[in-house]
Amino acid sequence: MTLAAEKRRDLDSLLLTGGNGVLQVMQKFLAGRVAREEFLDTLAKINSAVESVVPAWWEDLVRDPGLVPHWQVLQTLRGLQFELSYQFAEYGESTLNDDMREIALNLKRIAGR
Repeated sequence: MTLAAEKRRDLDSLLLTGGNGVLQVMQKFLAGRVAREEFLDTLAKINSAVESVVPAWWEDLVRDPGLVPHWQVLQTLRGLQFELSYQFAEYGESTLNDDMREIALNLKRIAGR
């Protein structure tokens, strides 16, 4: 396996693990099994990891069309962190359903590669 393929596999693994973790906590939150504070704390931790991934992978993310699903997962996760209070105030907690679908669809694309 080439270094580039190994590096790509590392990114896939990172996003699949983090993305699935977010989906799980979102589902628990929507089912009332996780408090809002715990949900927001989890998002903050994941966003911290996302913020380190974007600069490290920036050149690849903007150059390689095969990384579009990766970029979309990263952007959705970043958006959740920064826009969640606004989304909850304007649209309610059910707005997470759209974000969940977006993350799940792109994780499926990453896993299917």
